[in-house]
Amino acid sequence: ACIGVIPYLIVSMIADFHMAALCFPAGMLAVVFYTMLHGVRSKGTGMGICMSVSAVISVIFMFLGMVLSYVSDTTNFSAALSYLFDKQLSFFLINVVFSVLGAIFGAFFMISVMNKYVDQ
Repeated sequence: ACIGVIPYLIVSMIADFHMAALCFPAGMLAVVFYTMLHGVRSKGTGMGICMSVSAVISVIFMFLGMVLSYVSDTTNFSAALSYLFDKQLSFFLINVVFSVLGAIFGAFFMISVMNKYVDQ
């Protein structure tokens, strides 16, 4: 999931455009690496772990991406945090929802990979 949020961070930092739906690969890669690292062979447990981990990691990295992009506009980290929570709170909350949905949809997109892994 950490690798999957790299597209979001690249777009966020270079283009200064926060598109939390780019957390979609985080869910996909969470399922791929879960099967590669031989996680529990239960579809419910595997998908639950993948969706939970990718959603949490997506929100953390989305938050860091937003704060770090605001640091370039402000003078320091604390000023960027206050700007985010004072002036951009609704935008931040919308991005939280989209990053979680992106990660969950990414994991669901890979349900066939999980099914093959469980059936082995």
